[in-house]
Amino acid sequence: MNGFFLFIYKCTTGLLKYLFTRFNLLILAMVILPLNFYGQSLLDSLETNLKTAKGKEKIIALLNLSEFYQSRDFQKAFKYADKAKYLAQQENDSSGLASAYEYIGYALTDLGELVQAIQNYQKSIEISLQINDSATLATAYNDLGYIFEIQSLNDQAINYYLKGLAIFEKLQDSISLAAMYNNIGMLYSDENRQTTAREYFFKSLKIKEKFSDERSLATTLNNIGVSYLEEAQSDSLKLNEAEKYFQKSLQLRLKAQDLPGIAQSYLNLSAVYAKKGNYNQAKQYADKAYDIHKINNNKLGIIQALDHLALFNREEGQYAIAIEQLQKAIKLAREINNKKIEMEGYLGLGKNYQAIGDYKNAALFLKKYIDLNDSIQAQNISTKINQIGLKYEFDKQLQQNEIEHLQQQHVNEIELNKQKFYNYIIGISLILVLIITIIIFKAYRDKQKANEIILQQKKIVEEQRQALQMALSDITDSVKYAQRIQQAILPSLKKLKELFNDIEIIFKPKDIVSGDFYWCSKQNNEKIFALADCTGHGVPGAFMSLLGYNALNKIVNEQKITAPNKILTELDNYITSTLKKTDNNKVIRDGMDISVITFTENNKLLMSGANNGIWIYRKAPSSGNYQLLELPADKQPIGYTKSNQMNKSFTLHEIDLLPNDLIILYTDGFADQFGGIKNKKLKVKTLKNEILKNADLPLNQLKSNLESFFDNWKGNQEQIDDVSLVFIKV
Repeated sequence: MNGFFLFIYKCTTGLLKYLFTRFNLLILAMVILPLNFYGQSLLDSLETNLKTAKGKEKIIALLNLSEFYQSRDFQKAFKYADKAKYLAQQENDSSGLASAYEYIGYALTDLGELVQAIQNYQKSIEISLQINDSATLATAYNDLGYIFEIQSLNDQAINYYLKGLAIFEKLQDSISLAAMYNNIGMLYSDENRQTTAREYFFKSLKIKEKFSDERSLATTLNNIGVSYLEEAQSDSLKLNEAEKYFQKSLQLRLKAQDLPGIAQSYLNLSAVYAKKGNYNQAKQYADKAYDIHKINNNKLGIIQALDHLALFNREEGQYAIAIEQLQKAIKLAREINNKKIEMEGYLGLGKNYQAIGDYKNAALFLKKYIDLNDSIQAQNISTKINQIGLKYEFDKQLQQNEIEHLQQQHVNEIELNKQKFYNYIIGISLILVLIITIIIFKAYRDKQKANEIILQQKKIVEEQRQALQMALSDITDSVKYAQRIQQAILPSLKKLKELFNDIEIIFKPKDIVSGDFYWCSKQNNEKIFALADCTGHGVPGAFMSLLGYNALNKIVNEQKITAPNKILTELDNYITSTLKKTDNNKVIRDGMDISVITFTENNKLLMSGANNGIWIYRKAPSSGNYQLLELPADKQPIGYTKSNQMNKSFTLHEIDLLPNDLIILYTDGFADQFGGIKNKKLKVKTLKNEILKNADLPLNQLKSNLESFFDNWKGNQEQIDDVSLVFIKV
């Protein structure tokens, strides 16, 4: 059973993050109406206070209303916090402004706008540091930790949690310490270390039991239940423990009028009964959660409840009902533009249609799932590569600063010891021979001590150097992770062989990640392939390759452009316009060389190139030997030129293909490699001749021979550029 979530209690309000939801209307009327009565009473009081408040009191009233709506209506929570911000700016109230930014960040987090939330938290931190507002500062640190945690950036999350924890300890803030224990437990639970997670949850519970904050206490009880549920599998004892804590949490939430929390508890109880095999009871609880979100018009909650009900119905063989529920969930997911939930809905539909033998619809929805998943993964890869690159540059600069600091410290120590020595020489010239002898002896001893200090400093520098080497190793690991991401977006050999029956690729990045990339697509009966060489290599080249890869997907897969010359024109416009978006009118002098080929359904090959052409090796009818045909490229790159003109035109070559034609796409890395006996460039002519020698071999043997040739030529020399060669045989 998927979808059991832990919920973090946030220090500013004690309000939980939630995902689950549903309810039976008859029972709902009995339970929710009295809760709404008390909630309405509190709301009336807060709104009355707002009407009469002025100045700083009005800022506080607006923030109280924002807090009231934080578990009820995220948009209203944001609206009142934003009004408090503008009023605090007008009143020049720094404390109120810091709190308003923190409340805005909280509401934006609930709305899923994490980048804007971080920006507002940072503003809150900046102001809190200026006015020494420790409580708001600690709260903002904790909230930032939560954002990094939900992005699975646990190192950054722990960093901010510890910053907040240190402040709360100084303030002796027991309630906030309880929340921090809860958050740390969440991190351990995310890593599936449930026993350790429960240790922290129980520490949090022990503190919270001393106070009357029922929502916060219910959150920790719920987290303990989820921890047991994650471990349970079919263990009845742990399932019973999970149910016990979910029931305790539910009773407190009913008492506290916490509607989202009530819905969460009902859905968690439904999960317990589903694991016990009691799907009838599981659906009853899920229905209750559904009805809560239906009344509150919480579309995300409705979707998740429908998803669980569909899963229960599929397990019981109620496929038609499950299909109807998933269709409703997908419709709502589109309304709130949640691509991930929409994608999972397609997967569920595919499984249900497969179960009833409707393989046509099963294939249709599974294809929709795959297409949407590819789109989401492309966005995720872009984000992760950017994160890794920024972290790499930041860590590298930090380590460089530390090295320079240690070196300067060592130089200062040497200069200090030299000055001491000179002072001793001056003193020696002013005293008697006997005293001179004593002073010389003393100077000798001092010099020994100075040398010992220098040796000790050298030892410290060496220890720091080793520590920095370990840190650099961590950075290298991060870049290797970027390599796995880059490899993931490149077409697999299996996919390539599905498009082109006989194809092989030599792909040798100079660094861990590459500035070369290859790409392919099929549109109707036309197959398109591209090989590109981006400016630079390593991390900068990888960034440019990602930009080019995504642009080709948009041009071909979305705009349905298949003619190579038109593809290059669109690609050039996209890269040029993107790289113009710089501050201070600075020009980015980057781009790429690329060749694009299209195989038509009538066995013709279309080709266009920007600085990179292609070679075709064809058997002569008379001799049976291979001869080289070259399709040249236009002498202009994709991206930067001095004129930065748009809508460049590219030449379109067309040629009829014959059986056994060998098509070669290349970048300049192979031919530019230094090596051999005289340590010179290999050159294009040598590469052409080497391919010609091996053109009649199977492609896997051709690839192997050329790789061996390259390695032998390079010898012990450093590889100077990314190397890419593509072989396609007709």
